[in-house]
Amino acid sequence: MSSQNRTNSGFDDGTLWGPQSGDSFDFTPRFEQTVFTLIPSCVLIACSPYYVWKIFNGSRLVKWGYLFWLKLTTSLILLACEIALAITGQMLSPFCTVLGLASSTIACLSAVCVLVIICAEHSYSIHPSHLLGLFLAITALLDSAIAYSLFRHNVLVQGSLAAAVVAAKALLLCLEEISKRRLFINVDLKKETGREATSGFWGKAFYVWLNATFWKGYKSTLTLDDLDQLDKNLKTQQLCNAFRDHWSKALSATGNSHHRLLLCLLKTIGPMHLAINAIVCLLSVASKFAQPFIIQKVVAAMVEPDLDYNVRASLIGATVLAYFSFAVTRVVNQQLLARSTITLRSCSIVVIFEKLMTLDANTVRQSGVMTLITADVTGFQALPLRINNMISYVASIAGGMAYLALNIGEAAVLVVIPIFACSIVSYVLVKRIKDAQQKWNLKMESRVAAIQTMLQHFKSMKMIGLSGWFFRFINDNLKVEIDASRKLRHYNSIVFGLDLTSIALTPVIVLLGTYCWTRQDGLATADVYALLAVSSMIADPLGQLVQVFSQIARPLACHDRIQKFLVLDNLVDMRSRPGVEDGSQVVSEKMATTAAYIELEAAAATMQGLDTTPLVDGRQILQAVDAIFPKGDVGSGKSTVLRLLLGEVAASKGRVQIDKSTTGFCGQVPWLYNQSVKDNIIGPNPYADEWYKTVTSACGLTADFEQWPLGDNTNAGDSGSSLSGGQKQRISLARAIYARKPLLLLDDVLSGLDAQTAHRIFDALLGKAGILRRSNTTVILATNLAEYLPSADLVLCIDGKAIISKPNACPSTENMSRKVETQINSDSSMASSKEFVEKVASSPQATDVSVTLHDLRETGLNFKAKVRKERSAHSSYFQSFGVVRITIWLILAAFGELFFKTPNIFLRLWFQDHESSDKRFLIGYSVISIFAILFCAIYIWWFLAGLIANSYQQLHDTLLQATLRSTSRFIAATGAGSILNRFSQDVGFISQDLPYAFLHAMMCKSIASVKGNIPRANCRHRYLCFGSRPWNHRQRR
Repeated sequence: MSSQNRTNSGFDDGTLWGPQSGDSFDFTPRFEQTVFTLIPSCVLIACSPYYVWKIFNGSRLVKWGYLFWLKLTTSLILLACEIALAITGQMLSPFCTVLGLASSTIACLSAVCVLVIICAEHSYSIHPSHLLGLFLAITALLDSAIAYSLFRHNVLVQGSLAAAVVAAKALLLCLEEISKRRLFINVDLKKETGREATSGFWGKAFYVWLNATFWKGYKSTLTLDDLDQLDKNLKTQQLCNAFRDHWSKALSATGNSHHRLLLCLLKTIGPMHLAINAIVCLLSVASKFAQPFIIQKVVAAMVEPDLDYNVRASLIGATVLAYFSFAVTRVVNQQLLARSTITLRSCSIVVIFEKLMTLDANTVRQSGVMTLITADVTGFQALPLRINNMISYVASIAGGMAYLALNIGEAAVLVVIPIFACSIVSYVLVKRIKDAQQKWNLKMESRVAAIQTMLQHFKSMKMIGLSGWFFRFINDNLKVEIDASRKLRHYNSIVFGLDLTSIALTPVIVLLGTYCWTRQDGLATADVYALLAVSSMIADPLGQLVQVFSQIARPLACHDRIQKFLVLDNLVDMRSRPGVEDGSQVVSEKMATTAAYIELEAAAATMQGLDTTPLVDGRQILQAVDAIFPKGDVGSGKSTVLRLLLGEVAASKGRVQIDKSTTGFCGQVPWLYNQSVKDNIIGPNPYADEWYKTVTSACGLTADFEQWPLGDNTNAGDSGSSLSGGQKQRISLARAIYARKPLLLLDDVLSGLDAQTAHRIFDALLGKAGILRRSNTTVILATNLAEYLPSADLVLCIDGKAIISKPNACPSTENMSRKVETQINSDSSMASSKEFVEKVASSPQATDVSVTLHDLRETGLNFKAKVRKERSAHSSYFQSFGVVRITIWLILAAFGELFFKTPNIFLRLWFQDHESSDKRFLIGYSVISIFAILFCAIYIWWFLAGLIANSYQQLHDTLLQATLRSTSRFIAATGAGSILNRFSQDVGFISQDLPYAFLHAMMCKSIASVKGNIPRANCRHRYLCFGSRPWNHRQRR
């Protein structure tokens, strides 16, 4: 029986590799045993020890339940089928070999490993094993091909066993998709784990876990609470902890790597994740590359009169397999890219915010953090996609060159010419594009900073009438930004020209090399079309590779700007704690008896761009329970003294000693969170009801709370946009007092209030019965108002040197008090007058900055409400180019598409009347191709260099006018941050991404038409252009 089966099995010789089995549409047994069985099984066996270790060392997280027993039973059935197939397979001659025995044994071992992995992943992990899911999915498809081969040769027993193996793997794959959430032992773990974490391989690959969210969004409006929990590996805290370790090592390492931020982020993503991503990317390329060859077989089979049923079924199965494999690998690749992008974005934003907290205020204002977080992080996060595309394009070019070499021989070397030429030019342009991108982002930073200032003072701007002035000012910044972007657009037009050159000239070079070198006697017409088709398989990814070189420059430029910010020098706190460096007995005794202690000795500070300013002469000791008022002229350094005590300014000379943990601060410019007034005042401190009422009453906020419908629960808005300037200042002051710090630094906090309110608050805080005096708080109040100086315990007179004296010892205090009091009374009288607004508007200072209605109309602003019909986004975008301009450009683009088609049309017409050996067609084909390149390069250059700038400016003007026409209530309700994001990130997309996507869409349509023209031309021939048989044909010959 065995001998008969071995003789009559109908299989090819077991020594033949294949992969094609003779002329039939099937694989050889040797190829199936090696590629379909040995390779995937060995990979699974090599990874199995990890799961064995997890069983013996991990903690059990999931109960068994019926799901586990179903998995276990199916795994045992799989093992039994593999053993039976290994035993019965020895009856067939192709399997009764060393390779056949080895593949059968390894298949049985892999089934045992599947059993082990099932036990480990079900009980000791909340995640289904993606390795097992991938193995079962791939081997189920491969085993289907093995079962088909067995059935095709009428080997029914072994074929049935192979089909049973496929069924068992498919069932296991389905069981792996069932969620284990209800079987979790820990209830808290069940609540913290989202649907994504418990999804199987296919559920995660095809984003099935999102369907519940989509369905909820279809039925109602989604909120943040409706979003599912993220995978634990994607949570920001875990990612950033890993990144901080890598980043701290990179900063402490010797040497200065230019891309250390990128390297640290890649380490955070993980080498295994990157390797899997690269492998899946290559599998996607291989699946896509196999499609034209399958189409070749399908088209060739269509003209066969008597085609065997098995061949037809095989062609259908191969087509489904190729396209389905491409879809699966593509979606898995995209998911891996999305996870890499999330890691880059999360870590970048968090580390920027953390760095922000370590810098001094001047550096922060000059660094353009808002642009870094919006435009630069958004540009940088595209880096994984660009690298992934580069890998796929290089692999496609390598595969195309290999196939071309098999068909035309040595002439395939000529394809290297456009590859190297385009690569060299692109490499030279990358650095220039990168520098131009950085300059563009720098100018964008200036424009966004101007808009941020406008939004912060929107109410005041509207009241004074500066809308028109701000419109012109921001437009001037926009024009400077557009001028800075022109160089980048010129470089990108060159890159697009290289893209067109590679697409059009690659087939020209291939045909010239073939006709003038390797095939001088000419080719058959079908072979010419075959060369063109294969050339397009190289030219298309080559053109895209050239584009990637330019596209990758933008993420790298954004990376450099972020890294430059992250390596800025941190603010060094030069202050020392009393009793630490100076161990004298005197200091120690003072520390023991006072809540706050400050000592300044010959202190001087250097402000950025200024000379060293002496602030304190000699040694000055400021003891607790004192009200100390720094006094001096404007610019003398009162605020600098406070910043010196706060640690925001480093002492360039002398010494500052202070207890750092006892300091509270309130600055001239108040800042508030976008939350309730009550939460702003309490901050991170525990709530104390009596103290809270005392503080708010002293700061004059009780009357405001009574007027507001929501009381102290009223939302302050972005930067306090829903409050008046005086309210913001008083809330900020209340927050500093509520913290109950023994040392309180107040930087001219009463200057923004009217005289009566300021006097009332001052008496409540620093009067004889003031709450700050009763709480034994040391207060240092920098002020220009001399009427407050008599209430000070000490006055710090700053005029090149600091002198501490009693209030009555300070020169000309009484005269200053009288002058200020007279001015205050005058101002109060004016404020109560109805003519106050008219007097302010007619003053010389207001006249200098006011803008007439005529000026506003000249700038294009019209503040009358307009009822306009809502236009679609596409219509608005097209009209922003200018109707006439975009119409002319579209006509030119249509002609450019026609010219790109013309070489193939010319070729088809030529071969109708001429022999394929007539080489004169090469002249016409080459000239038309070069003309098409030049024509398309011209209209693309016009689009990039001219039309984009016009569209960019029009859309920005529309957005800016809409913002300036808005009311203060709308700005407060919408949020200044949301509006600023439109001017930063959204406008960045409009100017940097959308135009290129539009141009790529036009070019892809043109290229698709060219590629589609080749198969239509070949329909007159019996077989499609790919010509030669696969690899087994050459081996048999």
